[in-house]
Amino acid sequence: MFILPKIILRSRNGLDRRRGVRSRSGFTLIELLIVIVVIGILAGVVLAVINPVATQYKANQTVLRTNVEKACLALHSCGATTTRATRCDTADEIGVIWPPSAPAAGGTTDAQWCIDTDGNEAACSAAPASGDGNTVYVWGDIDNPLATGGARCRYYCGYNFTSSQTVSLTMSAVAANQGCTLD
Repeated sequence: MFILPKIILRSRNGLDRRRGVRSRSGFTLIELLIVIVVIGILAGVVLAVINPVATQYKANQTVLRTNVEKACLALHSCGATTTRATRCDTADEIGVIWPPSAPAAGGTTDAQWCIDTDGNEAACSAAPASGDGNTVYVWGDIDNPLATGGARCRYYCGYNFTSSQTVSLTMSAVAANQGCTLD
């Protein structure tokens, strides 16, 4: 029973070779083009779902939030050791290493860091702003490439040296916070 199909198969292949009939192997050009088009469509769908700009922005936002949190911990530690705000109003005094260039007022670079004493982020500059002198704030912000109109994601925290109270990490109410999260 099992030998019969093998014999028939062998004889058929032998006849095809003798007649000059070639067996079909490989793909035609049309089939290859169809496969390439399907792969291209799938790649487009995957890129639309992943959205590398949004993924990079979320990663940058997470780094910013984490860095501001760490600077806040340093500020709170400095505040716990002294009652004078002027001893904790620079990056060196709280033990934080900022990026090499100071942020421009109003937010013009990709990522910015700032310490000020009046809680006014728009006045944030290289030197602490004059204010009540009792609270020191740490600001950090980043451009939001997904929003229009120059929206920035901004986080801040602070420490009040009169009451020894902390201002926990918060999103800025002054800035447009489209796409910013605290979680």
